[in-house]
Amino acid sequence: MLLRIAALAALVFLAAPAPPACACTCYHMSMSDITFAIRGEVTNIEVRQLNSYTAMAVATVTVSDVLRGPSDLETMRISYLVGDGMNCGVNLRRGYRGFISGTGNPGHYSTQLCSLLNETAFLRHAERH
Repeated sequence: MLLRIAALAALVFLAAPAPPACACTCYHMSMSDITFAIRGEVTNIEVRQLNSYTAMAVATVTVSDVLRGPSDLETMRISYLVGDGMNCGVNLRRGYRGFISGTGNPGHYSTQLCSLLNETAFLRHAERH
């Protein structure tokens, strides 16, 4: 009887779907890889659930100051993987005001944990170069 219970428990364990086992590992991203750095306000977030564990989002940001990138930026749409603590995603929120950096080209900007820099570090680096 005990053997049957153990076998049933093992079967249930093996049949249950497991979340993806991944952790964020940033490749070495240099400051020159960053194509935009701005100060602004997130005015809208559109989230699309890709599967039960993963969501992508696009933030609409009203730009107040361009530190790197096209100087005529007024509004940007920045895509990103929604952070869950295990992936390389971030969690931008509507109403956030502050520094955002990332990569891409006009119309195709994105950010992630590895490219979302600290503003102070970015400015210090910019002063030296």
